[in-house]
Amino acid sequence: MVKPGDIVLSHPRWGEGHRVCFITEHSSISTVALQLNSQTQLSFKELAVLKGYDCAEDRSVFYGGDYNGSALIMLHDNNWYSANTMTVNSAWSISSDLHMMEKVQDGNTPHSYRYIMGITAWPQHSLEQDLHSERPKWIVLNSPSTDLVMAEPEQHYRLALEAAGSIFWRNYF
Repeated sequence: MVKPGDIVLSHPRWGEGHRVCFITEHSSISTVALQLNSQTQLSFKELAVLKGYDCAEDRSVFYGGDYNGSALIMLHDNNWYSANTMTVNSAWSISSDLHMMEKVQDGNTPHSYRYIMGITAWPQHSLEQDLHSERPKWIVLNSPSTDLVMAEPEQHYRLALEAAGSIFWRNYF
């Protein structure tokens, strides 16, 4: 079963590219995630200027998925919050508001975080069907480490696949 805070990665043989997605919401209605391993050409500094903020923060912005592409989301550790912060699990939260931009402008940032534009979503039971089919499109990593969630985009898929492999060997051999 998938739960918020898990990672799903596309199966290397018959999945949807080399995608690593962090689950933020899972219910009987839908599953929402943020793709972690696809960097955009934008920087946070460029986006901040477009929204009227003078910010020295020059981090990359990642492509989170095809839905709500104009929404800027910060995936971050739970030791930080903003006016519109939603807790994902005991380790992670997401924020998306102008107060977040103001805090970042003032140098108030979380320890571990990533900026993401857009989300990935599956309709009711679709992800479960993909996970339990004869040829599953996705592999689940429950409660991944901070290092895995924050990995560099060019290493993300390989590291996630290695983590899945080590779990498989530990559980079955």
